Amino acid sequence: SGSFKNYASAHAVYNSRNDMIKYFSYSYTGSAWGIDYIDTNTYDARHNLLTSVEQTWGKGKWHNSYKDSMAYDASNNLLMERTYGWDSVKNDWVASGQNLNTYSGSLITQYLFQSIDTNGNAQNSMKQSYSYNSKGKMIKQVSEEWIPRLSSWFTEKIDSTVYNSTDDTSVSYSMQFYAGSVPATNLRRHINVYDTHGNTLFALSQLYDSVHTVFINTARGTYTYNSFDQLSSETYELAGPAGSWLD
Repeated sequence: SGSFKNYASAHAVYNSRNDMIKYFSYSYTGSAWGIDYIDTNTYDARHNLLTSVEQTWGKGKWHNSYKDSMAYDASNNLLMERTYGWDSVKNDWVASGQNLNTYSGSLITQYLFQSIDTNGNAQNSMKQSYSYNSKGKMIKQVSEEWIPRLSSWFTEKIDSTVYNSTDDTSVSYSMQFYAGSVPATNLRRHINVYDTHGNTLFALSQLYDSVHTVFINTARGTYTYNSFDQLSSETYELAGPAGSWLD
């Protein structure tokens, strides 16, 4: 007892340009290693991953399983990633979904996921939109779900962040929505305090009370550091009745 046993293993193969072109995954069956799957990758001249094909081993041969294909803009931003599954009846790859990204410079401003039906038609599913401040730090993320019967987007969640003068996160909010546009009661706020070196000294979590229209403390953490800015202690507390703190 207490000895180690073989369980899983993997190895990768690279081309002369240091691109990983194959990845092998193995598992130990008790007496020998058996291969689970292999990923085979291709790249463009700029080292961007173009395709990745996963195959499993069975009955003495490789079987196609999944494939991803990618497309990029001139700045190497990922514009599209499409996922395929292998159809053994058609003996061909069949697309199942795709991610579409929009950018402003190098900053992603929208992520859109679409499912693809059996006729090859793309259907909206969910998207996320991002906003940034003048320094390129994200200040808002809006998550939406597509409602087919209404042919419109429904906002599920909004996350927003406020930064201090040293670009540390000072306040962050998270708001979820019910059907329609009524905010859920789990609007959350997180407040952080930092020292002059950017170390977190205090972190407070609060939940919004929509009845009394105030934020209620839920948890907090306090932190101390040594002269090398290494964390030396941390304490977490939960809020108890009447605003008291529980160790």
